[in-house]
Amino acid sequence: MLTFLVFGLYPLLYSIVISFSRYDILTSQFNLVGFKNYYLVLMDKDFQRALWHTVVFCAGTVPFTIGIALFLAVLINRRVHFKQFYEAGLFLPVTVSVVVIATVFTYIYSPKGMANTILDYLG
Repeated sequence: MLTFLVFGLYPLLYSIVISFSRYDILTSQFNLVGFKNYYLVLMDKDFQRALWHTVVFCAGTVPFTIGIALFLAVLINRRVHFKQFYEAGLFLPVTVSVVVIATVFTYIYSPKGMANTILDYLG
């Protein structure tokens, strides 16, 4: 609970307070300006364009992603031909990334690996 309060809730609340203020990063002073910052951001043309691009991207990708995920979940949960083939295809990227990371770190930390070579060079 203490970790959540220190690293989660306090930064969240502090960022909300700062969002309603004009903050000087050099002196760590802030003057409360209310909703002026939000008004300025909402009226900014670049922000409006970025927000529109985000909405279009989400509307164009989220339904398809959910649909594909639902289809694959139903496919794995049913009795179909080549079920193990579908399962392997879905879980292969997860397992491959773990194997690749393990292999890379094995080479880095091996007795003749990069980490020990650097440590030997440093004495």
